[in-house]
Amino acid sequence: MKNFGKFVFVFVFFITCMYILFGCQREKYVKSNERDRLPTQQFIEGHLLNNNWLQTDITERSKEYLSESIGLWMEFLVEQNDPIQFEKQVQVVEKYFLTKDNTISWRILNDETSTVNALIDDLRIMQALFNGIELWEEERYKKLADKMATAMVHLNVKDGVFVDYYDVATSSQANFVTMSYIIPEAYDMLYEKGFVTKNQYTANRNIVENAPLSKDGFFPQRYNVTTKSYEYEDEINLIDQYYIGYHRAQWGYDVQTLVTLTKEAMASEGVLYGRINPKTKKPTVNYESAAVYALATLMMLELEEKELAQQLYEQLLTIRISDSDSVYYGGYIVVDGLYTHMFDNVLSLLAERKGKDEGVF
Repeated sequence: MKNFGKFVFVFVFFITCMYILFGCQREKYVKSNERDRLPTQQFIEGHLLNNNWLQTDITERSKEYLSESIGLWMEFLVEQNDPIQFEKQVQVVEKYFLTKDNTISWRILNDETSTVNALIDDLRIMQALFNGIELWEEERYKKLADKMATAMVHLNVKDGVFVDYYDVATSSQANFVTMSYIIPEAYDMLYEKGFVTKNQYTANRNIVENAPLSKDGFFPQRYNVTTKSYEYEDEINLIDQYYIGYHRAQWGYDVQTLVTLTKEAMASEGVLYGRINPKTKKPTVNYESAAVYALATLMMLELEEKELAQQLYEQLLTIRISDSDSVYYGGYIVVDGLYTHMFDNVLSLLAERKGKDEGVF
């Protein structure tokens, strides 16, 4: 009888411990349910997310999968606090995109995996992993993030500067870095976690800080490591300019010319076009780009230009499918032809999530 009583006590204690353990785990993994699922998130999950694979689009490029898409989606899942979906993307990265040298293939197309990585995507995925560790206490993400960071420092650096790509098949590197690829938070992490020295960190950060505006007032497209010079484009892609502006703003560097350009364009035209002539500041295309509005919004949020951020966000919503009865509700898609792109949708989703979280819209 005494042994039976002891058994009952141990059994009850065990069940209580399991209840507490799984209760804590459940609380940890249902946090994302406390957040509103935004319409564009629903569109992505319904049309671009296929068995945890993120399609580039839903027509010609539906069998193309990009590390760009994964990195941006993981960044959103951190903002959304969704550890379940985040874990699924980690598994896709580890099983399919991670190369033998611990870089991330930039593309899988028709089951063929590229041997080349893209610095911006490796940085973003690494950053998301480190943020995932902090948010959900998943220490196993540290092993993957550490491997990626170590690989980037050894393979994506030329003469002390991070460069655009490394090819594991040919052991070749780029000799330049695209300015928009330099992500401040990721560089800060590499320094703070001891992967680069202070001198290395400062040298790479200086490329952004010291970037001279062109005579027409635009940021350079890239920095050539071999010639130690900046290179500019004849036609301005506003996606690149706002990416650079957003990143400069995160480090506290001046972006006033871009703010002024935005204010003037919105005041006179009420819209931003995808590309412009640097001299005349007039559009060279007749289309609006969701990614342009999203990146401009992110930059304005960073600068606390709340009124302008709100204006840009409202214009962004005009090119989103707003009919809740539409099968494409929430998507940035041209229904006639089904033209869409994961990049436009997820960047817009990130801008909306951040703006809502900060109470701006």
